[in-house]
Amino acid sequence: MKRFYFPMKWLAAVAALGLLSQAADAAALDGYRDRKGAFMGLGVGGGAAIQGGDVGGEAGFDLEVGGGAAKWLTLSLDLDTRMQRVAGFTNWMFVPGVQVDLFILNALFVEAGVGIAFVFPDEALMPDDDFAMGFDGMLGVGYEFFVGSDVAIDLGLEGDIIAIDGMDNVFTVGIWLGFRYY
Repeated sequence: MKRFYFPMKWLAAVAALGLLSQAADAAALDGYRDRKGAFMGLGVGGGAAIQGGDVGGEAGFDLEVGGGAAKWLTLSLDLDTRMQRVAGFTNWMFVPGVQVDLFILNALFVEAGVGIAFVFPDEALMPDDDFAMGFDGMLGVGYEFFVGSDVAIDLGLEGDIIAIDGMDNVFTVGIWLGFRYY
């Protein structure tokens, strides 16, 4: 009967390989929840819209692509699509812009942004024009919490002032729910 011989050096090599494969997983935790690097996000929200003294409502969808400069600072391109219903008139808006988020106390954040508003007004408001342009300024505050190593959910209160050429300015305030993948 032939005896199977397993040398100790092979056993040591297999054990070392197993330990190294486990160490690679631990190294992946280097940037765990630090917001550094590229990210993308989606958001939905709504609230009140005030135009020309009339109060109405707003709903919107948001797409964000950006990067984290530090654990406490992110910069992004923010693409908003909004639908506003004020005084029986419906206005659609596409608002691309830049946004800065400053994280305080690790999860609480303050955000600010500026953008260009492409407004597609109700035909009764501007019968001769298909769209108008405007300027958007935004300030907000919110709270972000991680639900995984690189997925976060944020809830924020946001206020926008939209100055539109040929129309009354619009002031909005609303609650937004966002999902980010870092």
